[in-house]
Amino acid sequence: MKTDTKFHFLYLGNLFEAKGCLLLLEACLSLKAKGYDFMLDVIGGETNSITAAQYRNEITIRSLSDQVTYHGK
Repeated sequence: MKTDTKFHFLYLGNLFEAKGCLLLLEACLSLKAKGYDFMLDVIGGETNSITAAQYRNEITIRSLSDQVTYHGK
């Protein structure tokens, strides 16, 4: 399903897997596959669970660099 509307999402929280920050990237993959135009801004600090470098890598691996921006803390 394609739409002319651009959706803008915000994740505000530290990078804990239990908070769903990696699951959110999977949801973004689904949106992208369905043709939705969207942006996700992620704001939050890195943790022992997921570092900033690891999260940026997860974004790149999923080819979401044009849709997802990790801003850090």
